[in-house]
Amino acid sequence: MKASERHGSLRARSAPASLARIAFASIASIGALSFGACKDDPGTPSGVPDANVPVPDDCVVDADCGFGEIDHEIYRAADCPCVYGCPYVPLSTATIARRQSQYDSTCNPQRDGEGQLCGIDDCAAPPEPACIAGKCTAARDDIDNQ
Repeated sequence: MKASERHGSLRARSAPASLARIAFASIASIGALSFGACKDDPGTPSGVPDANVPVPDDCVVDADCGFGEIDHEIYRAADCPCVYGCPYVPLSTATIARRQSQYDSTCNPQRDGEGQLCGIDDCAAPPEPACIAGKCTAARDDIDNQ
């Protein structure tokens, strides 16, 4: 058997193995993308609700509510958002404080969780918070006047 025939024979035998590896890598990548796209709860980076974290917008009275800027829990540096001082998410004051503490202890205020630089932004003041039907939201007067 000539050397060129041996190489051709090896190529023929390794092609199915290479195709199998490519197919496996493709399926694994699609699965990873699909898993990331199926997050049920934006409050947790993994998409799995954390039973130890209270519902972020539960309240009893208006004083339990405020507006926060961080819309999810921060468990690791990859979860860090850029914050601009523009609260827009109606949350309980306990959630706002917890997420701010997570941010302060985990995040670099100049970069997001992917290492990208954060920009500078101007924003409007949020409306007055209110507790309506046990959930933090904007006060009805603020909603009606817009």
